[in-house]
Amino acid sequence: MIARRRCRHCGQEYSYEDDSANIMTFCPHCHRYDHLECEYGYGGIVPCQVLLGDQPLAVIRKSGEHYRLDSLQLNIHEDLNHTGIKALEEAEKRITQALPVKIVESVEK
Repeated sequence: MIARRRCRHCGQEYSYEDDSANIMTFCPHCHRYDHLECEYGYGGIVPCQVLLGDQPLAVIRKSGEHYRLDSLQLNIHEDLNHTGIKALEEAEKRITQALPVKIVESVEK
């Protein structure tokens, strides 16, 4: 199913494929973290697809006792220090550091 969102940072609309229980989105216009949907409290939170708009950007998965972040586009391939929801937060921070922020004009929300 195609989902549409308005970025909470720049106000631009974007769409993404909402076909997974665990999705983290970054706005394709400003490149900032915008949204997380996961089954925290109800089921597994990984694998978690990370999208830049409708483009796959990374995946967070469990690897043995660790959670792992892999992104070919950003050249990130590393175990995360945390588990559970904290691992998703850690991955978001790591991706934010690697993904250059774009300056865009805000749209009236």
